[in-house]
Amino acid sequence: MGVLDVFYTVAVLLMLIVVAQHDNTPISQICITILICAPRVLSYFIYMKDHMNPQKVTWYLYTKLATTVVLFMVYIVLSVEIFMIDPEDDEYKNEDISQNTKTLLIVMYVIPQLLLIILDVYLCFVIRRYRDCLLSNQLQQ
Repeated sequence: MGVLDVFYTVAVLLMLIVVAQHDNTPISQICITILICAPRVLSYFIYMKDHMNPQKVTWYLYTKLATTVVLFMVYIVLSVEIFMIDPEDDEYKNEDISQNTKTLLIVMYVIPQLLLIILDVYLCFVIRRYRDCLLSNQLQQ
């Protein structure tokens, strides 16, 4: 579950390093790191220390749900911007954006990010079921 969060954090940090090397201020990457990656990884490691504790599982679940919502909002904004790119528009003719670039953005960002969000929602349901099992076992004892 959380291994994907760690891989996602590593990917975001690598993008942060690449963007920072080109003398740009990577404000968006820093925000994504702070709002999404850091809470996920922190809650995952806290959860892994005592994965049988329902309170820690609940905290991990709520953190994952909240960051999934933030990730989904970022995804919607960026996807709308990508789909609004019109290669025939005069505004983009000087910026060398073509249909191939738009297609590449869809294939490299929109589709994988959608799959990641779907997987995150599924994992939230799995964590919720696990938490419910822990709570029911705790009540039976």
